[in-house]
Amino acid sequence: MRFLFKTLPAFLLCLLAFLTKAQEKSEINSPVTYILPDGRAIGADKLDSIRKVWGADKVIMRHNDQDDSKKIIHLEQETDKMLQDMAANSEAQIQTLKAMIGKTATDFTLTDLKGHQVQLSQLKGKVVVVNFWFSACPPCIDEMPELNQLVKEYSRQGVVFLAITFNDSKTIDGFLKEHDFKYEIFPKSINVIHLYKIHNYPTHLVIGKDGILKQYFLSGEHIKADLMKAIREQISQKSKSA
Repeated sequence: MRFLFKTLPAFLLCLLAFLTKAQEKSEINSPVTYILPDGRAIGADKLDSIRKVWGADKVIMRHNDQDDSKKIIHLEQETDKMLQDMAANSEAQIQTLKAMIGKTATDFTLTDLKGHQVQLSQLKGKVVVVNFWFSACPPCIDEMPELNQLVKEYSRQGVVFLAITFNDSKTIDGFLKEHDFKYEIFPKSINVIHLYKIHNYPTHLVIGKDGILKQYFLSGEHIKADLMKAIREQISQKSKSA
């Protein structure tokens, strides 16, 4: 089952939810109403029937913050066009980030959950690690314990960890009651998501002390080790330039 988060004006596609592990974790434990394409509402007990008719791997779940507050998820049947769009969006992100490597990271100003503003260009002189994520993304949640370990180890060395999401503050507040995430979180940041053409979740950026984008990473089994290596390289660069 595919689990996608719907935003306006475009769909943001969590391609990594294609993983079987992510699919298994996509099921919602709390009572949810599922809406079929024709507008009919069904309960979770009918999902198996939908899977059998459409195909277990052809069920698309779409929702947004407003849907979450009402415990509503919209069901659609996957089409070849959807897959083509996903592949095109994924490729656009990869090409955009590849083109940015070695260049000054595109600047942005964001507001965190406490109302404090942070401007990327003003963090020059620090290693900055950026995580693009959203609250209903299973791979994003899976990574959080390891990301929290990175924060614990490297924030003391001046590394800044930013978490960028299109979720609103209310959704994030609810999420944090059940999940520990130690990054500094910036809700409703769709402008930055569009700026970096993010379609794959999670996506990680490592920006050097010179403000240049050094590396990017998608979700993976070795994400902690990959990020740790990249962070250490940038910390080392600082000591060399001192």
